[in-house]
Amino acid sequence: MKIEQQQHGAVLVLVPHGPLVRDDVEELRGKIRAGVRAHAGRLVLDMEDVPYLDSVGIELLADECTGQVGGDRPRLASLTETCRESLDLTDVLLQLDVFDGVESAIRSCKR
Repeated sequence: MKIEQQQHGAVLVLVPHGPLVRDDVEELRGKIRAGVRAHAGRLVLDMEDVPYLDSVGIELLADECTGQVGGDRPRLASLTETCRESLDLTDVLLQLDVFDGVESAIRSCKR
């Protein structure tokens, strides 16, 4: 999986390309954790180019993007319909900060 990193002021945007499945989870987990530490939680995952995710991908998002307090958890942006449905069916979607677009997710980090 290719993972681009884009800097938008104080916010880091990670852009994974391809399905989020077992073989790619640890690489993305490492980048998320490093980004959260380096940017005080101001991190957005642009999911526009992730066509689907498996149960391990869902678990990654549940582990890394929920539970933090004080607004320090990563935001998700531009979920595909398939990913949104998978997260909804597993009751993970409501636990995440999800935005329609990257710009609105970035703005939420600056509050």
